[in-house]
Amino acid sequence: MKSLWTYLGLLWLAGAAHGAGGWHTAGNRIVDDQDRPVQFNGLNWFGFETSNYAPHGLWSTSMDSFLDQMARLGFNLLRVPWCNEMLHTDRLPNVGADQANRDLKGKRPIEVLDALIEKAGRRGMRIVLDRHRPDANQQSELWYTRGVSEEQWIADWVFLARRYRHQPAVVGADLHNEPHGPATWGSGDLKTDWRLAAERCGNAILAVQPDWLIFVEGVEKYRNESYWWGGNLAGAAAAPVRLSVPHRLVYAPHDYGPGVFGQPWFKAADFPANLPALWNKHWAYLHHQQLAPIWLGEFGARNVTVAAARAPQARTEAQWINVLVDYIGANKMYWAFWCWNPNSGDTGGLLRDDWKTIHDDKLRLLQRLMQPGSTATPLATPAPLVEAAPLVAPSAATPPVAQTNHIAVACDAGNVWQENGRHCATFHIYITNAGAEPLLIEKLEFDLPVTLKGGAWGGQLQTDRGGHLVFANAGYNANGLQPGEKFELGFNAAFDARTAPAPRNFRLNGAPAVVDRAKDEKR
Repeated sequence: MKSLWTYLGLLWLAGAAHGAGGWHTAGNRIVDDQDRPVQFNGLNWFGFETSNYAPHGLWSTSMDSFLDQMARLGFNLLRVPWCNEMLHTDRLPNVGADQANRDLKGKRPIEVLDALIEKAGRRGMRIVLDRHRPDANQQSELWYTRGVSEEQWIADWVFLARRYRHQPAVVGADLHNEPHGPATWGSGDLKTDWRLAAERCGNAILAVQPDWLIFVEGVEKYRNESYWWGGNLAGAAAAPVRLSVPHRLVYAPHDYGPGVFGQPWFKAADFPANLPALWNKHWAYLHHQQLAPIWLGEFGARNVTVAAARAPQARTEAQWINVLVDYIGANKMYWAFWCWNPNSGDTGGLLRDDWKTIHDDKLRLLQRLMQPGSTATPLATPAPLVEAAPLVAPSAATPPVAQTNHIAVACDAGNVWQENGRHCATFHIYITNAGAEPLLIEKLEFDLPVTLKGGAWGGQLQTDRGGHLVFANAGYNANGLQPGEKFELGFNAAFDARTAPAPRNFRLNGAPAVVDRAKDEKR
């Protein structure tokens, strides 16, 4: 029988291998709260960013079974793509057969994400949330679109950071998937400079959750030289991302083979010997110069065994990914394989089409990167999540609603455009507690003659009838607005007048609100 000290020593080694506590960076390494290097074996599992609003495969297998299978194979970190639309839709997600995922039936998309995070944490797995798309239809070149403004993008990230700030399984935010097209790096143009946008969003997240890592992908083009979408970080040395909390930045490029696109370097006379220099130029130099850690957030291929590849492109793809895996391993870089799902059109997945059997050749390839002793250890159960609306009545331990709903209200309408002959704008409603007591915002009603376009952020839209809007608190300020503290709601809407209308007739938590417009502010 092992001694107590031996047992405790084994526990320490298990925790050190995977990394305990709040993760941060030291040079090109990621370390835990005791500055011990962390080791994780990453895997992408997509679906929340699609019209399913849930991880794919749940139609055939339970979430628990998938996670058990991943953990047995040695994976202890999931990159989980999501889209803004899933946070604002009224549609329920596709969680499959009643028997397989009975515990998920009737849950909203955010609640399915809650379940995934909680279940992964119980298995010692960590989560990086990846804003993959603004909506369920397609990726976007920039971090904002006509339907999802920058303000909404940031507000949704802040919502998630608040929701999971006490959930130790979530370790970071991959801010936007694969900026490309007009996206620039270091240009100073607020409309296209991804580096500046990453700073704005990353700092907003760190203001409410300073322990998260902020993962920043590259762009496609820098100084007229194109690379993979999200893979070009050549400008990051001269114009690094500056975050308000030090030691939280991780650069997260993507790299692929000719099965995704036939890049010219795959046809070079010195292929594949030309690849390390290519990677160093576009992203690996940040690791070699110890400017920041590199996390290859996506790489994958259908063909991974050179000897088995018959077609020329298949052979080239297998050569590329084998050289890349050796390069990652030799330099001890961080990675997340794309992907678990077999239904990825370009690369396939680690699973075969039956959603059960593993591609043994892909697993053997990744096992060359998996370090011994990186088995995950279960995480402690976190404090309960702040639930989305509708909220239950406040308990005795909750700050009481102020007897006089005395608030200061400001409204602005920006990002104006025209659509189908109507004016459209992004509305922001700012509510400040102008009273002397903490103020819970359970329900806010007001009249505004507009037609909503999509969901809302900062609040859960309950009804929209004849220009009467009713929002319920979607998890923010669960402990009440303190005197002088501000709260924001936002939404896109269309209206008929040339100038945007202003909200009127506010009611807060069912009672008329005393509105002090003398304290209106524009942001």
